[in-house]
Amino acid sequence: MNITRRAAIRNILIVTAGAAILPSCFHENSTIKLNFLDINRRQEDALASLSDTIIPKTDTPGARDISAHLFVLKMVDDCYTKEEQQTFLNGFHEFEALTKEKYNKAFDELSALQKNELLTNLEKNDKTFSDNIKSFYGSAKSLTLLGFTTSKYYLTEVKNFNLIPGKYEGSVLVQNLASPAKS
Repeated sequence: MNITRRAAIRNILIVTAGAAILPSCFHENSTIKLNFLDINRRQEDALASLSDTIIPKTDTPGARDISAHLFVLKMVDDCYTKEEQQTFLNGFHEFEALTKEKYNKAFDELSALQKNELLTNLEKNDKTFSDNIKSFYGSAKSLTLLGFTTSKYYLTEVKNFNLIPGKYEGSVLVQNLASPAKS
């Protein structure tokens, strides 16, 4: 079997491209591009589950449905200082370790009852939680609420926000405007 130089080069290129692409298939990167935070897919799912526990899906979409967890990550990545980002990540890691220790499962694997129990104790300012966990939860909760209440869904379907209230007239002659009342 004779192989031409052209076929050999083509085969080498195909194998090289496959070898370059293959590692990205197995690495579980986050679905959002972050500049400073190093979050993997499993951590993103845990944060999505936390956001969804804060604002669960009912007859309206929950926080996970409108991707509030991605808003949280982007805000921490873009708007927090390096120290605040590190505190957030430390709290996140401690929160994950706490759920593993207490329930022997990751947060996103807990039942709804277990998630609510954990967050209720955290809301009560239970002494078993570190300052890092409290800071992480406070940031995650406030950013989840901000992300949800500023989402397109919330502003168009729930709040029914009008960008320009009343009647908009783009072009009006000056003489047609009512003159101000004289005092």
